[in-house]
Amino acid sequence: MRTSIAIVGVLATMLVACTPDQPQTVDGPWHGTIETEGDVTTVRNISGSVWEGESRLIEAATIGAGDSEEYIFAEPGGVATDGDRIYVTDRAASVVRVYDMEGQYLKDLGGQGQGPGEMASPKGIGIAGDGRIL
Repeated sequence: MRTSIAIVGVLATMLVACTPDQPQTVDGPWHGTIETEGDVTTVRNISGSVWEGESRLIEAATIGAGDSEEYIFAEPGGVATDGDRIYVTDRAASVVRVYDMEGQYLKDLGGQGQGPGEMASPKGIGIAGDGRIL
């Protein structure tokens, strides 16, 4: 199934990582609700934050929605940014899609394979201090 996503949805999914076997907080078991409507899952945490103070997810950038292949992900695997670019891995396509901070598609990196510059089902991504994409 191919779905169009916004970068916020991917980040929220990455930030809300709870296991079904009673996740723990600093003060004890996790308490909250998990609701699924269609293909959207909403997790509400009522246990409090494991970090000091209040936390909020703030949208910094959004990848434009559209029907073209550049804006559709079959299996997003990871998201990273270097401040100028947004990098999103698509495990099914075996590529890293690159966008500017306004959400406009720039290019794909890599492709299916096992040689230099190729990959198979990329699960995550990171940006090194010197700008290398990991």
